[in-house]
Amino acid sequence: MTPLRWPAAAIALAGLFAAAALVPGPTGYAQAPKAAPAKASEAITALHCIGCHGGPPSEAFKEYEREGRTKFIRLDEYPTWNDHDLHSQAYRNLVPDEKARNLPWQMQQVLAPVRGPGYAVHQAAECLTCHAVDLTANQKPPVPLKDKTADHFHTRYGVSCEACHGLADAWFGPHFQTKWREVAPETKQAEYGLVDLRDPYTRAMKCASCHVGNKAEGKFVTHEMYAAGHPPLPPFELVTFARDAPRHYHTHRENAALAAMDPAAAWKNFHYRNPKDECPEARDFAVGTVAAFESAMRLLADDAKETRAGELLDFAHFACVACHHDLKHPSYRQARGYRGAPGRPTMRPWATETLRAVLQHAEAAEGGDTEKLTAATKAVRDGLIALNRGFDARPFGVPETVAREADGLAGKCRTVRPELARVVYSPAATEALYRRLAERLTLADAKPGPDGLYLDHDTAQQAVWGLRVLQEELQASKRPGYTPDPKAAAELDRVTTLHVRGVKREPVAGERLKARLERIGKFDPAVFLPRAKEWLKGP
Repeated sequence: MTPLRWPAAAIALAGLFAAAALVPGPTGYAQAPKAAPAKASEAITALHCIGCHGGPPSEAFKEYEREGRTKFIRLDEYPTWNDHDLHSQAYRNLVPDEKARNLPWQMQQVLAPVRGPGYAVHQAAECLTCHAVDLTANQKPPVPLKDKTADHFHTRYGVSCEACHGLADAWFGPHFQTKWREVAPETKQAEYGLVDLRDPYTRAMKCASCHVGNKAEGKFVTHEMYAAGHPPLPPFELVTFARDAPRHYHTHRENAALAAMDPAAAWKNFHYRNPKDECPEARDFAVGTVAAFESAMRLLADDAKETRAGELLDFAHFACVACHHDLKHPSYRQARGYRGAPGRPTMRPWATETLRAVLQHAEAAEGGDTEKLTAATKAVRDGLIALNRGFDARPFGVPETVAREADGLAGKCRTVRPELARVVYSPAATEALYRRLAERLTLADAKPGPDGLYLDHDTAQQAVWGLRVLQEELQASKRPGYTPDPKAAAELDRVTTLHVRGVKREPVAGERLKARLERIGKFDPAVFLPRAKEWLKGP
């Protein structure tokens, strides 16, 4: 990708003229919001961002550098996203191709008879809400999914800048200005709609809205979609997903500009803590784990509340392998045991093991309020027991019980969030968190009671992702003994992948689905656990 610099410069300069024409407001930058969502043809697209984010700046932008406008960005955000990030292909992965009989075409054949005449997956709001930019995102009250059409989405660039950073109507002009760096993040979000992605909780919730689901935003991959061919959603771990996207921003360890700032200002405006004092991605892992679990519980609660009397919960909420597996004797499920009634599908448990480790670690961590965190940990443990009872009470659960307990667990996560903000994830604390999570994998011989190990493929993968994040932080902090053996890592990778994907852009999702499903189907804790322990030993 080689962007043309002169049109890019013209676009960026147009943004500056727009900024100069802004109506003064409480912070000096306010712009009257549009009364209705923009049409796709009017949207601010990824191409508007090339001027500053398309590669090393041209001569026209040297002044930007001198004024300090570019010192917090990498300048290559656009080519990183366009050339390597699968988000840029999100809409392409949705377009049916009858000649190739690709996955979207196959899904369309299955769904069209049910959805009605003229149904097309690449024009369906239920699909576009995660595969494109929703131009109604700032509407209050939100536009219900049933009322959205293809015209409410910008599709050309897939999941592009505004899908994550927020619709840019109000913030695009002001964000060119040097003083924009001094505006508080809560003001940027509340008054301009710029999503505060530097905050790990906000970032995790934004990612999870698609990668886990968000009923309020119409983002829910139902069992019907899975049955039609939609790839099953993998577990979600914030740092791993960001790393493998790949990243198009400076990490805390790379950001020299923030390191040189006054610490109080860097924390207030950028959620930055110096890596000399803290392992930033250990914090992101911990906060992201709680946020991911909160998202899963909120999706479950919201959907259960809408389940009509006499109907079952959508099967998408259940662990896929509870039903979709070959019958074997002996089975690892027999050896592993059950938390509840044998033969009754449970909820997808992928977030629970890392959640337990994060909360148990925080109880004794520096800066944390031990009493509050101990109470929160107990409340989550008790809530999970009650939720599992709701799934056990009858086959496929009691929706009313599930809704109540999942809603309570989501609320408990919100209570935990400010407590985690007080924890200091120093190298020593990160090492303790790593050991706490590693210890979860030593419970192989314990029966899966309320606190026992409960492994399926996704739970194992989530735990390994978390351990790898913490390993990398400990290596960066020069803590000895945390460099895993590459051979052991390769062996573990045969069982559960260590990366979401490779660095370079890979084939579309449908072409990778078979291998992933085979890996999930072959998963066996008796194979995984010895390899995981060998990997944890290091060289």
